[in-house]
Amino acid sequence: MPLDEDVNEAISSLHFGATLPFWEAAVVLQARRLSPVQDWVVQRLAAGRRCDEGVGTADDVTARTELSDRVQQLFEAGEGPFFYSVQDRVDSVFLLLAIRSILTMADRIVTKLERLGKGAEAASARDAFLSKFPVLKTPSGETISVIKALRDVTIHYDEYAIGFGKYRELINDPDEGLGVVEGDDGHIYITWAGYQVNVLEAASAALDLSRALSDMFWGDGWAIPMIAIPGIKPHTA
Repeated sequence: MPLDEDVNEAISSLHFGATLPFWEAAVVLQARRLSPVQDWVVQRLAAGRRCDEGVGTADDVTARTELSDRVQQLFEAGEGPFFYSVQDRVDSVFLLLAIRSILTMADRIVTKLERLGKGAEAASARDAFLSKFPVLKTPSGETISVIKALRDVTIHYDEYAIGFGKYRELINDPDEGLGVVEGDDGHIYITWAGYQVNVLEAASAALDLSRALSDMFWGDGWAIPMIAIPGIKPHTA
């Protein structure tokens, strides 16, 4: 859509290089790898529960065995007794960083436009994203989205591991370091100090945010092409 000249001048630099479209593509690429693996795990966990309840089919028994075999294979490969491989866990961490970068771009757009008195629509899209996640409050009264906090911990974990770090006051569980784990439902979570984020749900919300901003200012033609990703809605104008 045509932009006011002052709006175009304020935000045009935020749509080229490693900015909004770049990080949207990064989220898509990571989610494209992780979603099929998560779906596979979730389906086989559900099959196992049906077997435990005495209502499982022969296919359910096979599916439960497949998941058990995967855990055994990963354990024997030195990757621990988990449903998800080291590669899956690395992808999850990089996905979190890409999600946070979309939020960073949104914050920059809002800041630029608020100076012109035209930031309300972009702020509404950004705040809709933030509303989906817990807001943490430090003892000093500072508030921060759990997405921002987990990104800071990820980047600066060397500091947190030795008792420092910008948000160390937020620690609820000192025995829980930064990690990528499977929930009881089989979904992939990033956890730290008593907090957790379902990383693929966060990816879906981040893509909604990125595409809302792209549609506001640059039109649907700027959207990153996507194949269907299980659990993530395709973009529609």
